[in-house]
Amino acid sequence: PRWRESFLDRMLPFLNPRSPTNAVTDTLHAGGRIALEQFTLAPVVVRRLQGDLKVSGHHLELANARAQFYGGNFVASFDADFAANPAYRVNVEFARVDLAALSADSPTLANNFAGSSSGVLALTARGTTKSDLLASLACKGKASMNDVEFLSLNLMESLREGAARPG
Repeated sequence: PRWRESFLDRMLPFLNPRSPTNAVTDTLHAGGRIALEQFTLAPVVVRRLQGDLKVSGHHLELANARAQFYGGNFVASFDADFAANPAYRVNVEFARVDLAALSADSPTLANNFAGSSSGVLALTARGTTKSDLLASLACKGKASMNDVEFLSLNLMESLREGAARPG
């Protein structure tokens, strides 16, 4: 089928406007602590995720989230408003993320990077379709990198020849 259920559609079907169980939404209020051994949002994998989860009608918030992330760790918050035009906000502070491990989960990036990174990242997006989300995507952040290597490009040789050269 063209449309497949996402993680949130499966876990919280009342937030999905296409779902026949959509009658509950505005009156649902829940909150508590969540702990997951592994959470995958392909191709990214987060381990030992813990945080404070709150659901209030069409609004979902994950605060004080902490997890292991590719040899490093992060602290984050996630906010989603599932109104007619959904809006999403993510704030992440990450430290000592292994770039080789992170890129290994993407076939096009595997074996291209080495080193580690730390920093902060803020993402916002809104919309109901992938194209709307990408068109509205805003990103702000900064990172510091240590011992970084781009293994599939020999910069000096590529500049000298005017074409990408591996190495």
